[in-house]
Amino acid sequence: MKLTEIPEYVQFFFYSLSLRKLKAASFVIKDVTLIPMTEAGNIEITVGQTSVFICNGKIAAIGPFEEMSIPDGMRIIDATGKYLLPGFSDMHVHFTHLDELKLYLANGVTRIRAMVGFPWYLMIRKLILQKRLLGPSFITVGPLLDGEGSIWPFAQIVETLPHARKAVRDTKKKGYSAVKIYDRLKPDVFDEIMKTAKEEHIPVVGHVPWNVGFKNTVQAGLFSNEHLTGYSVNGDENSGNTLEEEIALTLEKGVWNCPTLIVLHNYENLERIKTEAPPEGMQYLSPAAMGWWSEAQPWNMEFEKKKTLLLNLHQKGAKLVSGTDVGNPYVVPGFSLHDEFEYMHDAGLTPYEVLKCSTVHAAAMMGEDTVSGSIEVGKKADLVLLEKNPLEDIRNTRTIAGVVRDGRWISKEDLAGMLKGILDKKKKA
Repeated sequence: MKLTEIPEYVQFFFYSLSLRKLKAASFVIKDVTLIPMTEAGNIEITVGQTSVFICNGKIAAIGPFEEMSIPDGMRIIDATGKYLLPGFSDMHVHFTHLDELKLYLANGVTRIRAMVGFPWYLMIRKLILQKRLLGPSFITVGPLLDGEGSIWPFAQIVETLPHARKAVRDTKKKGYSAVKIYDRLKPDVFDEIMKTAKEEHIPVVGHVPWNVGFKNTVQAGLFSNEHLTGYSVNGDENSGNTLEEEIALTLEKGVWNCPTLIVLHNYENLERIKTEAPPEGMQYLSPAAMGWWSEAQPWNMEFEKKKTLLLNLHQKGAKLVSGTDVGNPYVVPGFSLHDEFEYMHDAGLTPYEVLKCSTVHAAAMMGEDTVSGSIEVGKKADLVLLEKNPLEDIRNTRTIAGVVRDGRWISKEDLAGMLKGILDKKKKA
């Protein structure tokens, strides 16, 4: 049996036994243009006059280099002409292979949220927290809870109230961050899931179930809505609700939305992408990651209407984060987040507003805005260094010059070496 035929989670178990603790270094990023994304909401930028001192995984000091008190022999990273901002977040991914951790880092992504949970994800999260595995901050929701007829073979089919209570309690007990709900849940089962989740103090995320509807789902306490599901984008789809009423309810209940415009776009343009425009980064994907893509069919996902909906939500002040739905056809880990930025910008958000969705908003969604999401003294050192200004052109988020993850500097050359290593491994397989 070849190594590639052994399930990924089995490979990972044995791989994890050999891991040693990674050490964070102390260093200074000197004379950089800072885009701090602070909560004040204003575009703050100090052109080429700021240095950032990283120590013990955190931002220890910010200011002119000449005024910093740093030890002799400290590593100095010259960032003249470059731009430093908080690391990006992809808040909706599906994870299949360890190499994907490298793809995220190579694209400046320092936080991901896996939207269907498996036990080996908990091990990945633990090892990253223990600094024994280099990867983005790894959030994982629980197993997919769905009703009879689910299209996903890995779904937990929940058809009774006792099963609903057990599924929620198991999700909390095992340490997942949220309960994941899906399309085909029956109304009584949905109600029991939401009731139990409140008792267990665990958020519920996912789709608006078809037989429950937007109003009932949001009023029951949905924490985050994925792909803008359930909204009446045509104005007459949801049992008498108007889109204006749904947006008002979204604001009233404080629901987060993760639009994942790229997956909506890709399903509508599947054949063209497949034959004419395969996305950047495809060469790094494992066969497992693309295993079912050939079976996917084009699907009208209301891409243009949901771009309009996204702008409407944004203009009304709804809470938004960035995500891609990695794992679906031609949505590539790390690389596709930059496409998502472009689609959000096309929808009408400014580059700064797009970046807020991937930095300070993502941190706030996870209750981590006091420790991450912006560049401030005392916060975690999860940063991305860019060659070009993303405020002038959102496509400049692709110009990665280096990444700081959990206080460890990863240079552009190191990132390129990580990608090359993936290709070399694939050639040997």
